[in-house]
Amino acid sequence: MPVVVLRHGERLDTADSTWVARAARPWDPGLTELGKQQSALAGTAIADLCEKHGLNPPSEIISSPLLRCVQTSREAARGMGLDMKTKIEPALWETLAREWWLSWAVPGATGRWGGPPGRSRSSVERSDLHPAALGSLEDLMPVHYPGVQEEEIDRDYQAATLITALPFSWNYHESVEDDGWTGFEADTARRMGMFIER
Repeated sequence: MPVVVLRHGERLDTADSTWVARAARPWDPGLTELGKQQSALAGTAIADLCEKHGLNPPSEIISSPLLRCVQTSREAARGMGLDMKTKIEPALWETLAREWWLSWAVPGATGRWGGPPGRSRSSVERSDLHPAALGSLEDLMPVHYPGVQEEEIDRDYQAATLITALPFSWNYHESVEDDGWTGFEADTARRMGMFIER
């Protein structure tokens, strides 16, 4: 069974460095109009490749719970001409390292991986953090996906990893220092394998 991995299209915070400061959910930017077009074009390219190589079109669409990824999956499905629901898989959430939290939870954050220049986790007072950074990952999980129809989400899908099984927060995050990038790569491969084997 072929597996297609698709990265999300252009994000709102990439196109507008002030987006994070204004957003109600700064950790979860959606796609720009260009990002939606990129995703639809990627879907068309995937369909063309499947046809060219005599492969069946994708039989499932599985996405990270982050808005940009769900929007990408829906636009790509349209580009492929597929009428199927997106399955939400928490195991595909962004790498939950310190650098991710710094990209949105600290003063001056712009969505840039690693946060504002000169900022480190230890240089931020707890009282200056975005309040959502102090909650659980489950609190950050979207319930609704703006721009995505409810019937496009497979709410019956049984995730390989429950969001509660990912215990990360500002106070406890994945660490490059502990595992190195090789550890991140191994963890990502393990997470993906969990649902590919299903």
